[in-house]
Amino acid sequence: MKQNKKAVIVIIIVLMIFTIIVLLLTNNTNNNENLNDNNINSDNTSIANIKINTLENDTIFFTLQRIINDYYDILKENDANKLYNILAQNYIYNNNINKNNILNVLENEYEDTSYIAKNIQYIEGEHITYYLINGYLLNQIIITEELQYENNVNYMIITKDNTYAIYPLHEISIDEFLEEYDFKNNEFVNSTNTYTNINILEENKLTTYINEFLTLMFVDTNKAYNMLSDESINLYKTLDNFNQRLYNIYQSISPVVFSYSTTETDEYTEYNIIDNNSNRITIYEYNTMNYRINIDFY
Repeated sequence: MKQNKKAVIVIIIVLMIFTIIVLLLTNNTNNNENLNDNNINSDNTSIANIKINTLENDTIFFTLQRIINDYYDILKENDANKLYNILAQNYIYNNNINKNNILNVLENEYEDTSYIAKNIQYIEGEHITYYLINGYLLNQIIITEELQYENNVNYMIITKDNTYAIYPLHEISIDEFLEEYDFKNNEFVNSTNTYTNINILEENKLTTYINEFLTLMFVDTNKAYNMLSDESINLYKTLDNFNQRLYNIYQSISPVVFSYSTTETDEYTEYNIIDNNSNRITIYEYNTMNYRINIDFY
């Protein structure tokens, strides 16, 4: 019991650090917010040749992640009007939602949440962009000190002229949604739902990566183990061996990046990091939030 309680305390601390990194250590930039009323469906034709692309832009990636976290904040506030305004029109129609029943239709039992996007794909129309987002959710229940972890939480965000609408996918897989949804060249997006882009500093991104790895060690050890580099997997040999050393790893690593250097290859970006405890950590980044980590704290 003591070990379990200690694990919960560690997770809470890591989650708090992760939230602070995302909310306080990023630079917000206004990228020509457009508040005009040009969101009428002037071209409601379906996108003829749907091409699914992988998002490779850090700024857009973390901006979309923040939009989803803002959505959870509105859920927590039980603000029916705000929720109704940011939801995609098709989602409202498909789920028979109105302002009177919206809080009953949507889950709203969230306290201290962090949504972490892991993979984002997009479909581009002539006037609009659809982003399909896969990630996971951490929800801290303050009274019971319980940390809920929900994997494979998916969303679609529709953007147009620095405005957005959000479409929760719940338990629908992205592949299934792609087969069913009629992607249009234009859709109605409420012109008051504007966003500003997040330009995250590279050092803060690396801190986010380390924090995520530390958090996953306790909420999804198998996922954390699979994020290890080949060198680290060879060191720990098995998942059980890695699991036995979680606390040693946590106590060794500092999430604060003291210094780092970067090497570009055709396959990945290699970050050689020295943390505040003088440990050497190597992160191999294949895309935003898609990385493997090399540690040797045995």
